[in-house]
Amino acid sequence: MEQIAQWRTACMQAISAGGERANAITLAEERRRNRELERELRRKEKALAEAAALLVLSKKTRGVSEQKRRGRMTAYLER
Repeated sequence: MEQIAQWRTACMQAISAGGERANAITLAEERRRNRELERELRRKEKALAEAAALLVLSKKTRGVSEQKRRGRMTAYLER
């Protein structure tokens, strides 16, 4: 009877150790996936910031070309 109890204890420990290993593998995969998603998010945020900056610059240059330069500083040679 004592051998059966020892065998059962050993089996239960082996089963729980296997579950911990599976959890560790799953955790490692989740961390890797998290790093990939964070990297992708940073890349997309940079692209969005660049697009916004280009949009602002294009609006500013369009506004300058449409104005008749009234109320703006002019160079000495243009006077």
